[in-house]
Amino acid sequence: MTAMRPPVVLRASGGAGIGIGHLQRCAALAQALKGDVLVSSPERPDVMEELGLPAHGRLDDAGWIAAVPEGSVVVLDTLHHGNAKATAADVATLKAAGHRVVVIDSMPPDHFTAPDPGCLPDLLVTPYHAADKLRPPLPGTRWLAGNAYAILPEAYRHARAEAAAVTGERAILVTCGGADPTGLSLGLARACARGVYPVDVVIGPQFAPDLVTELETLATTCPQITLHRGLSSLIPLYLRARLVVGRPGLVRYEAACLGRRALYLWDHDEYRAYFEAFRDSGLAEIHFTADPDGEAAFFDRIAALVTSREPDRGLVSEAADAVDGNGAARVAEAIMALCQKGPR
Repeated sequence: MTAMRPPVVLRASGGAGIGIGHLQRCAALAQALKGDVLVSSPERPDVMEELGLPAHGRLDDAGWIAAVPEGSVVVLDTLHHGNAKATAADVATLKAAGHRVVVIDSMPPDHFTAPDPGCLPDLLVTPYHAADKLRPPLPGTRWLAGNAYAILPEAYRHARAEAAAVTGERAILVTCGGADPTGLSLGLARACARGVYPVDVVIGPQFAPDLVTELETLATTCPQITLHRGLSSLIPLYLRARLVVGRPGLVRYEAACLGRRALYLWDHDEYRAYFEAFRDSGLAEIHFTADPDGEAAFFDRIAALVTSREPDRGLVSEAADAVDGNGAARVAEAIMALCQKGPR
């Protein structure tokens, strides 16, 4: 008789300041693991439910480590700006309790580092373009790095053939992720509405109420704008998009997987080297507010693209070739291999 696989615990960070990309990745991993998955997050239950995270296996946020079942493999997707030390501390505590640990990495300056050998995870996953060139390896730890491990729902892999063949009216897709603390969506919607194409604007589950109200008011005066909220998937919007504009969160891999032309504004100081490598490889066009006139150049570029009647370019082959949609399955396979090793 085959032994039961130990549970996998997914611990993800979320919130208005960092968005829901960590939660989205964990939802994709839960789907790919196809087994006993428990979830822990400080995120609101309604957001977790909207993303399809398992409702039957949630651990309370307070004291969640003590509630992890014996022998579990724990996946930490908690690295974001300012949280590296807390993640390392969780790794050390989990390892001391006998668990195998997987860390979903960030990019410098917030990449995972181990202050001592007791903090080494069993598996480090850095699911970002050119990751092996932008951070050093972690000695003594298996490392999965690069585009091949970009974690997306399996539906993106299935939609790639349709993305290549889509016809009909094309639109400009505005998406700034699950949270938009700077209100970039509103400026983008206004800029795109001055063009000649329909405009789809995604309202994330953590948008501030006043931002939602302003977007709703704008949509009443601009008939080419359609607002979208509570979507289980953005794939239908990507399929009809001739251009994706927004902030480069997880959207950059979703759009790349479907070969969509994309234009992003990065309005923070961190991760510049990573975004430059992403841009320089032809996967998307990225502008930086830190540059002189960087934001102005970004909006000038939008104005040129949304008013041009140039033929649709179709697939951006560099992007589609770089992100094949199988990353979640590859990471899940590595996690399940840890499960088969049994308790430490």
